[in-house]
Formats: sequence, structure tokens, C-alpha cells
Amino acid sequence: MKKFLFLVFGFVILSSSVIVAEGASINTTITSVSIWDMVVFRGEGFHRLHNVEITIYQEDVIISKLLTKTTDRGDLFMPLITTNLSPGKYDVLATDKIHTATTSFEI
Repeated sequence: MKKFLFLVFGFVILSSSVIVAEGASINTTITSVSIWDMVVFRGEGFHRLHNVEITIYQEDVIISKLLTKTTDRGDLFMPLITTNLSPGKYDVLATDKIHTATTSFEI
């Protein structure tokens, strides 16, 4: 897993991680936009034009489930405002029922 700190187009990116699994990958970027802190999920290698379920866990407890749709290339983009998430480490599972990718992030 790789972590980064940089500034892109006025957004402060606090950290980023990427893990590749089973042909698909998901990237989590923690960023700050205006007054909100958020996690941005970006993925690729999923089945094109399919729903992807993103499940967020903390200590094996499901915290949140998000649903997004992939592009015609199998890419996804899904932001999540983190106001309801307490500090700690979170695990992420993204699946379109064909491909699966996992990663983690820390707030």
C-alpha cells in the first residue's frame, strides 16, 4: 500500500492508498473540500456499466454501504463526506459481483 500527501487543483489531499485485487483496483483518497473532510473512492477494472457496492468496515462491523455505477470503461468515482465517521482505521470492499477489490484508509 502506498500513501501520499499533495495538493491538486485547490484540494488538499491528506493521504491516498491503492490495493489491487482480482483484476480490479480501488483507490481511497482522504481530502478536504471547503469545510468538509471526505474520502474519495476511485476504481478501475470493474465490469463496465455495472453497479459496484462499496462496503466500509471498522473492526469487522459494517459502517456504511455505498452504491455507484461504473463507466463504459469499468471505472468508478464515489465521494463520501466523513462527518459521521470516528477516527480510526477502516477497511473497504468494492464488488460488482464479478470483480472484487479491497483497500483501507485511516481518519
